This record gives sequence, C-alpha cells and structure tokens, in this order.
Amino acid sequence: MALPSGIQVFSGNLVALAIPLSSGTFDFVGLGQTATIAQNAGLVAASGISDNRVKQWVPGMATVSVSVTDMAVRHRSYEYLGLAPQASFLDLLSMTPFDIHILDLTSMPATAVTSKTTASLTPIKSIIGCLYSDGTLTINKHEPLTISATFNGLDVSGTLIASS
Repeated sequence: MALPSGIQVFSGNLVALAIPLSSGTFDFVGLGQTATIAQNAGLVAASGISDNRVKQWVPGMATVSVSVTDMAVRHRSYEYLGLAPQASFLDLLSMTPFDIHILDLTSMPATAVTSKTTASLTPIKSIIGCLYSDGTLTINKHEPLTISATFNGLDVSGTLIASS
C-alpha cells in the first residue's frame, strides 16, 4: 500500500553517547549511526547427581553489550565537563562510564531537532554504565574521526516504544 502524496515522513531514532550529570540530566558527547544491543541472560546448565544431562537452566550472570557503528565523539564536550584525557579519547571511553541512549525524534518537527531539545527527550532505550571494550578508529580525509566499537554496559532500560 502506497502512502498518499503530500505526506512527509520523518524517521528519527538518534543514537547518542551521554555522560550522566549530577543534576539527573545528561550531556551528549557523541552520536552514532547504528546501535546493536546484545543481551545475554547468563543461563547456566544444571544437572542431577551422577547425571550429565541438563535438567534445568538456572540464572547466572546477565551481560549486555552494544555495538555502535560510525560514531563521532565530540572531544570538546569532554573538556567542557572537565574530563579531558591526557591520552586519547578511546582511553577516556574505557575509563569514564557513560550511557548510550536511543531517542525517538518523531514526536517533534524536524526543524526543532537541536542539542537542547533532544536533551529534554526521554530515551526509549538506554544502556547504562557503558565502557569501551574494543573497536576500530576510521580516519577519512575531510571527515570527522569515527569509531565502530563494542561497549559493555551494566544494565538496559526502556521498551523501544515511544510515548506520544
């Protein structure tokens, strides 16, 4: 079924790296193109006495990781927050916990999307307490540095359902 003519569609999932502030808000320090969230319930096999077959699965340690592609990090944001590293910003991403938020921008007009308006949005999915695990740094001429990386997080919140 085709859309009627004259209707504009604005798709707006925003993948944002954010440092939590003491005020309960967050400050964006980077943006990514794609986020792939992997959660592992950490189930462990349990068997009976002298029986090597699995009888049930019991909870173990749950883990969460998120892979972000083509992420641009604003180094100046880290300096503004007083977190400027002596080494590279990859070192900073592996030492300073941050959150990755998935924001739904479809609830606002495209012309209203700015760093100030997006900071007031409630994330539809958040990965809390992330640290850099591994990744690649891409350097192209006339373009900002981008990272494709995997981050380990402490917890996930949100439903991926935007409130209207």
